[in-house]
Amino acid sequence: MRSHRENFSRGFTLVELLVVITIIGLLAALIVPAVQGALETARTNTCRNNLVQVGKASFGYATRKNTFPGYVNPKLHTSQAANTSWQIALLNDMDRASLYNAWVNNDTTQTGNNATNLEFYVCPSDNTAVGQTGAFTSFVVNTGKTGNQTNGSDVWDGLCHDLADTANAGKRKVATDAIPDGADVTILASENLDADKYTAVAENILGFQFGTANPYINKTPKPSTGRPSSNHAGVVNVVFAGGSAKTIDEAIDFNVWNQLMTPDGKKAGTLTPLQEGSY
Repeated sequence: MRSHRENFSRGFTLVELLVVITIIGLLAALIVPAVQGALETARTNTCRNNLVQVGKASFGYATRKNTFPGYVNPKLHTSQAANTSWQIALLNDMDRASLYNAWVNNDTTQTGNNATNLEFYVCPSDNTAVGQTGAFTSFVVNTGKTGNQTNGSDVWDGLCHDLADTANAGKRKVATDAIPDGADVTILASENLDADKYTAVAENILGFQFGTANPYINKTPKPSTGRPSSNHAGVVNVVFAGGSAKTIDEAIDFNVWNQLMTPDGKKAGTLTPLQEGSY
């Protein structure tokens, strides 16, 4: 006697559907943060590599000119409306000779929002610069102790000063051999979310400082002066004068940070940081 197996099909029950949805949700909860973390790691590495380019270009510039670029430098053309930022001064050393020549010749396409946006001057995690029109930047240079940015008479006080004032530029220049602590342990540039367009020449847009008015990295409320900041959680990327880049924890000791900011740490002295929220 031959038996026949009954064939039939049925759909998912509500319970089974809910179980599948729950499993998918759990997998997404595990995968999405991992993907986001990997993307942010890639952005952080790109940012650090961009700073390495800045460091190497600055060292090459200093070798040729016998001084690191000022945060602001003399105009490249007498008809220019503003002096030259360190980003423009470095264009030759960043393999952008044609763009540098455009500034030398006062090419009107390099003005205002028309100025060329350069990816190597931007951190891909910086939402204040990425996708903006014009010459936005994420990086600022070491201008020394708070309040001394236009002085620069002491070689221990930062690396990049106001060199547009030609009458006083001589005492503000810092050469590669004027770093007793060593170029590899003296910070040249950092990220800063308040950095604006590299066509601007304001010190707090192009530079960052150290001292009692600027003790914190990535902290809020922010000081009124330039300070390191980023969208990387708890850290900021910096590049040293020798060209190497590192990621610095925002919890770094205040005086260790100040020592790293000066070419001659012995002359920096001991500074007492303000309490957070008191500036």
